[in-house]
Parts: sequence; structure tokens; C-alpha cells
Amino acid sequence: MRVRFLLLAFFLGVAFASSAHAQVAHSLIFIIHEDSSMVYFDHSGTPQNAGENSYEQALQVATGCENCEVLLLRQSRPGLLPGLEARLEFFRNRKKIESFRYSRNVQGFDLQYESAFYLKNSQLRSDGHRYLIYFGYFIPEKEGAYSASFPWAKMSVERLVKNIRQFDPQSAGKIFDLAVLSTCQNATPWGVFQFQKVARYLVASSVPIPLQMMDVSRLQELGRVQSGEALQILSSNIARDSVQRMTGGSYSEVGVSVFDLEEVEIPTAILSRYQSLLKGEVSPTFSYLDCETLGVHLPAPSESIFIPHRILRGRPKTHSGWACPKQI
Repeated sequence: MRVRFLLLAFFLGVAFASSAHAQVAHSLIFIIHEDSSMVYFDHSGTPQNAGENSYEQALQVATGCENCEVLLLRQSRPGLLPGLEARLEFFRNRKKIESFRYSRNVQGFDLQYESAFYLKNSQLRSDGHRYLIYFGYFIPEKEGAYSASFPWAKMSVERLVKNIRQFDPQSAGKIFDLAVLSTCQNATPWGVFQFQKVARYLVASSVPIPLQMMDVSRLQELGRVQSGEALQILSSNIARDSVQRMTGGSYSEVGVSVFDLEEVEIPTAILSRYQSLLKGEVSPTFSYLDCETLGVHLPAPSESIFIPHRILRGRPKTHSGWACPKQI
């Protein structure tokens, strides 16, 4: 009996090790930016921690996605462990492989340490698919301070795109099949232009949304994603799930857009106006409106879902799916 038990334990250990080191078809990178003000009140008045909710979503995907690896990065505010305010967790085939705290005081938002860990440990097949999911505040278009806890760490859409390219520095083309930005109003011409450098599809909000409220639970179904058409359906489903989640009990307007970044073209004149604006001596925090209301005409997103405000009168009933700074 003891021999049988030892043999069973041996084979289970071999199976676990094989599963933990097997190559995978899908690689997901979650970046969760948490700060001291990441608390909001839901429709019932109950306080919610946006960062914790985002982490639970990411954990659900990490432990539920077959043939996947998941890098989960939590960029937390300083607390009881100064210098250890960041946490890295790595999963493969639903099993946790690594988990530890580390300091990001020096790195800021550069992701050098995180991308080095990923390049060393990733088992993504050469024909595999990679996804980026970012939970956080509105990502500024003009570089500036982003975090109250780390005011020296500069952030912008362009900087973020440059930094996430480190997860596959040898590739000159797109390194993500899909990028999801669970932030406020980053469905902008400049944001789309920047993400065209690294991603095929982009899901982003066109209006202010509740903190980190995108619903990415569909990513557990990645084992079924094998074609461009399936990827488009997945992007659409994430947008629709997110709108449904945000409208549950909420009276705020909600808008989420899907962009096929190989198809959409930003007019050169609009990009020139952006470049002039970003070079100017103005605050990095702009006020954003529907691009159409500002006379900025852009091609329609692949999909745009907009739910108008349910109570306030005089609010827009439609939306182009694009957000533009008033100064444009």
C-alpha cells in the first residue's frame, strides 16, 4: 500500500511539474495601479476598494484559464512594508509559480524589473498570443505625475506603450493581440495612435467610468480564441460585459469602444494638432469631451457602446466613441 502511495505521489508530482513548465498558447499581463484614493462607493453606498476588485478579477482569470500563463503586477501605495509596495505573482496553467514583494521606488513606471522577470520565465509558444490588461486612473496624454504616492514617477500613454514593449523587445511589430484599458477616457486619437504600435485590438472607455470597472472575466475563455475573428468577438464581449457591469445600479453615463488597430486611421491633421498641444506649456490634465462635439471627425470605432445619463437632463444621448481634449 505504501509503495502504491509513493508511486501515486511521484506521478502526481511529475504531472504537476510538467504542467508548470509546459509551453502555453496565451500569455496575459495584468498591471494594477493602486493608490491611496482607490476607494469608491457603489450604488448601495457601500465602500469598495477598486484595486482589490481588480485583483480579484485578475486572480479569477489566472486560476481559471487553461493553456495560459498570467503575470499579475500590483503597484500598491506605500504601507506597512516601505520599499516592498509592489507585488508580483506568476501563474501557469492555473497554478501559482511565483509570488513575492519588491520595491519599485527606482523603477517607477518603467517596468524594467517586471519585464526582465517575464522574459526569463515566460513559456509562451512562438505562435502564441499575448494580452495586456491595465487597471488604473486615466493615463495622461501629456507626460506628468501620475501617482500621489510616487509623484516623481512620470507617466503618459506614450511612455506606457514604450515600457510595455519591453515584454518582447526583439519584436519590431505588434506584441499584444489585445490591450484592455480599465481607465477613464483613454479612447482618444492619441491613445489609439500610440497603441497601434504594439497591439491589434484595443478596448477603452470614451467617457469617465467608475474606477477600474472593466469586466475581463471572458479572458478565461482564451482556449477558444484561435483566429482574428474570434479575437474580435472576444474584444466585443469584453466591451459589452463591461457596460453591463457599469450600468448595474448606476445612473452615470457609460461608454466603451473597441478599435481594430490595423484598420482605424487617425487623420494626419489631428495628430499634428495633438503634437502641438503636447509640446505646449499646459497642464498634463486636460478636460475631455466627445470628439464630435469639438468638431473633430474620426472614423467610427469597430464597436462603440454608449449608455446616456439616466437622470440629468440636457446630457448627450449619443457619443462618437472617441474622447478628445477641449484644447484640441
